[in-house]
Amino acid sequence: MPSARNDQHDNPLTGTSEGVAAYDRAVDRLLRFHPDVLASADELATDHSRLPMGQALLAYLHLMSTDAEDLAGARTAAEGLRTTADLPRERLHSAAVDSWLDRDWTGTSATLDDVLRQWPADLLALAISHQLDFFLGDAANLRHRVGRS
Repeated sequence: MPSARNDQHDNPLTGTSEGVAAYDRAVDRLLRFHPDVLASADELATDHSRLPMGQALLAYLHLMSTDAEDLAGARTAAEGLRTTADLPRERLHSAAVDSWLDRDWTGTSATLDDVLRQWPADLLALAISHQLDFFLGDAANLRHRVGRS
């Protein structure tokens, strides 16, 4: 049964201890640009589907793709996130994903800033917002978001 736990950076999330460990491995792979990040995200979606932050990671990976067909995967992960997000951090990530799906990149960026104000060690929020800053050409946030965290 999933319950509230903390990831390796002391951020709250809902899940089993095995699911949280799998999430930590997947985020580590994302930060290292390791090619196994996709396999790790798929493992989370398959083996730990009730872990909201796993659904968030999967949604973000699909949203960062340039393939139009990946939007369906993002929408599926967003729905999974919406139905499992219990904690405030999870709900903010859900709002960020939904905003991105609505093509509101500026709103997504602002929501991820909200996440980072409350959980400055949320490395998923930091990595995704940094990519989004690049997509938006937001040089100021590319420089300063990391410093604020």
